[in-house]
Amino acid sequence: MNLAKILLPTLFILALSQAAQAQAQAPANGARPPQDVNVINEAAVAVTNAPTVHVASLPPLTIDMDSRLPYQKSLTADWTTSAVNLIVDVPPGHRFVIEHLSASVFMHSQVEFASMFIATDVNGSSGAHYFNLTETATGFEGSNTYVGSFPVRIYADQSFLARFFKVNAGGQGNAIEMGTASISVSGYLIPYTSPDLSP
Repeated sequence: MNLAKILLPTLFILALSQAAQAQAQAPANGARPPQDVNVINEAAVAVTNAPTVHVASLPPLTIDMDSRLPYQKSLTADWTTSAVNLIVDVPPGHRFVIEHLSASVFMHSQVEFASMFIATDVNGSSGAHYFNLTETATGFEGSNTYVGSFPVRIYADQSFLARFFKVNAGGQGNAIEMGTASISVSGYLIPYTSPDLSP
């Protein structure tokens, strides 16, 4: 039997088998599957003259707030009638934020303190704020003295009134004409148009 006739069909079948195996391993899109690559004597890459990158610093964050100026006023007046008025000035163009108020009155022992308030205007609206003064040195025969000290938050867009009242409790002659009234206010000024009222 001729050896070539035996080997040729065998080689043909072997070739078909390898082709079918390769086709089965190939991806559906017909692309060649990835192959392992060995890199020998890999070259080193040096980067020269690389540019220096500078990040500019950001500007500081600032909040635009109107300046607040400390402000205080103290007034004293002789109290010769049943009521006395003290006018507290507020500089034009400013709003006065009142943070503390102190008041005191001194009068004859036969005259009693009745009431005290301040009247302020804010954005065209008026308001009266009453304060209760406490009698000190009770039982002292020479005079009646009342004082008060109050942490507050009151706004005034213009000069405002502090008004004190007293009543005669049996005094004779000029008893009701003797006395003084005092007020002190402190806080800060801001521009009249400022939206910032924070303490």
